[in-house]
Amino acid sequence: MSDDSGSGALGPMEDLESFRARAKAWLADQVPGLAAGGVPAMGEGDGGQERAALAKRIQAALYEGRLAGPTFPVEYGGLGLTVAHRDAFNDEVRSYGADAVDLFNLVGGLWGLSIGMIAPTMLEFGTEEQKHTHIGGMLRGETLWAQMLSEPTGGSDLAGAITRADLDGDVYVVNGSKVWTSQADFSDMAVMLARTNWDVPKHAGLSMLIVDLTSPGLEIIPLRLSSGGTGFCQEFMTDVAVPKTNVLGTPGDGWNVASRLLVHERNTVGGGSTFHTMFVGRGSGGGTRRNAGVGSVGLARKVAGPGDADLVQDAMKDHVTNTVSGHLAARVVEAMAIGALPPAAGSMLRLFGSMAGITSSDITMEIAGTSAVAWPSDGSAPGSAVGVGYLGRQGGAMASGTAEIQRNIISERVLGLPREPAQDRDVAFKDVRTNTMPSGTAG
Repeated sequence: MSDDSGSGALGPMEDLESFRARAKAWLADQVPGLAAGGVPAMGEGDGGQERAALAKRIQAALYEGRLAGPTFPVEYGGLGLTVAHRDAFNDEVRSYGADAVDLFNLVGGLWGLSIGMIAPTMLEFGTEEQKHTHIGGMLRGETLWAQMLSEPTGGSDLAGAITRADLDGDVYVVNGSKVWTSQADFSDMAVMLARTNWDVPKHAGLSMLIVDLTSPGLEIIPLRLSSGGTGFCQEFMTDVAVPKTNVLGTPGDGWNVASRLLVHERNTVGGGSTFHTMFVGRGSGGGTRRNAGVGSVGLARKVAGPGDADLVQDAMKDHVTNTVSGHLAARVVEAMAIGALPPAAGSMLRLFGSMAGITSSDITMEIAGTSAVAWPSDGSAPGSAVGVGYLGRQGGAMASGTAEIQRNIISERVLGLPREPAQDRDVAFKDVRTNTMPSGTAG
């Protein structure tokens, strides 16, 4: 393998200032062309495919410029560098200006699932072939990923999945349905939690599968949101064949894999990921803030007049919360790295982010005023993105688990308080009553 990274196991690590200078030069060379035509509008019509195509072009350009995956190992396509290198890139993006920030917030939003959540999980549980093939494909900008976890009858009980995967020779045959799957309508691959054993308690009978979203028998239905976009999807699987070599981890260990995936998700959405690169506007708003697309301080500068002291005050409150969020993320990440906090502490970031994101959305909506309620079709009003983000704020707050779920995780796994009682904990899942039981199982 040739050394195309300039760092890591195949050579001395690139020093921070050299990396920063390369990033600055690359931005000056690439951003004008990548930004030509602007970023397709989010939440209006069906711009998802266009946004995904642009995000792939940007990620591919990053890879060609030896800037993709700063903290990923060299052998899987990364650079083998440090979080400080990743942060230096983000600093240079912010310094470049609004065009770069818009582009890389798009990259952060659409590649967050792949690079921030699934790729780190694959580093922990994947085979060498899976890691070389799939992590490399993400970093090269070739394959966007989704995670198919939630089910129509499951609510917050992720371990109660009833999508079944039956081993038939060298393939698992999958039947069932998933829902609330972000960006499935324009992704290429997914990880899916499915039940492979009904004779053991629910947590022990799950496996995590790697699924090609073009597989025969897999139907993806975009769910239309009030904003006009499609953000979430529902999937129906009818005899979908998945090679048994596509198990991530080991059969029956799917709950452990899913739990780690959710740790990476909460860290990514909360601004504490050591892998995800491009949440340039990281902070308390989490996904909601990025959906809004316009910072409250910048918006206040555009629309507030001399008599709008209250709006300016609110904008500064939001700015302070955003700053606190950044420090909280750094503190929690460091504490987890040295073992002072368990991995479940990522729920602290997610809880803070979801609560602060709702408040941030309220503040930016108030600042934007009527421009966030109705605007020209070209989206030129300063509050147009705020209005679209406001419509999706609750979905952003619920991603990776509701506030109630996060509080339970913090109380039980961080503070060590007693677990809630569960009547089905030690019962074979085939004997547990569920809303809908697939044919061939006991009810």
